[in-house]
Amino acid sequence: MSNPVRSRIRIARDLDAEGREDYTKSRRTRWVPVPALLLPDLVKAAARSGSGGYIFPGPTGTRWTSAMWRRRWARARTATGYPDFDTHELRHTAALWAIASGADVKLVQRMLGHASAAMTLDTYAELMEDRMGDVADRMGAMLAGAPNTRGTHSR
Repeated sequence: MSNPVRSRIRIARDLDAEGREDYTKSRRTRWVPVPALLLPDLVKAAARSGSGGYIFPGPTGTRWTSAMWRRRWARARTATGYPDFDTHELRHTAALWAIASGADVKLVQRMLGHASAAMTLDTYAELMEDRMGDVADRMGAMLAGAPNTRGTHSR
């Protein structure tokens, strides 16, 4: 389920709109990076749930249904002042944070379970465009620190 040493969790199944267990959209297992600060709580929740249990069970201890989740999410949105923020935007936020932290396109593709890096680029390319200045700064720092940049790369 999780690998705290490697700071990641495995996503193998999800729930469909009616709350039934289903394959992921891509039908493939994927590993998702998790910041170290969140891992202890996830490890505890996984230990409580046992093998095959839900890390985040619904109010009755079983899986969430769409109706249960929508009600809870609506209350959370109202409480935080984000009434138009849907849960799919959490996925986009994770992608944005991964890109902002320097993750390459292949890693973001794997994290999101996209079929191809092209799909990830088509979805998030405009976000990467904003980082062009960062790339220029890092390239400049590399050049400034390199004693001889001529002929160091083969073609």
